[in-house]
Amino acid sequence: MSDELIAGVLWTILGVSVLLALGALVQRSWTMMLIAGVLAFVFAIPALPSIGLFILVIAVVEITVALVMRRREDESTTP
Repeated sequence: MSDELIAGVLWTILGVSVLLALGALVQRSWTMMLIAGVLAFVFAIPALPSIGLFILVIAVVEITVALVMRRREDESTTP
């Protein structure tokens, strides 16, 4: 694989992660937010030498928000 192809795939993963996070906030979907966090994490690992640490922080925030959204959803549905 060429470096350009790998970079393109990684940037696409990050772009999809951002779009999923925005969609998750609009729809209040914790599953979409969790998927966005996992995708950001997947991007962050190979990007650690450059911007990966920043993206890793974003991934942790997205996963934490997903867990909070899930907990609030569970609390609102229990009698």
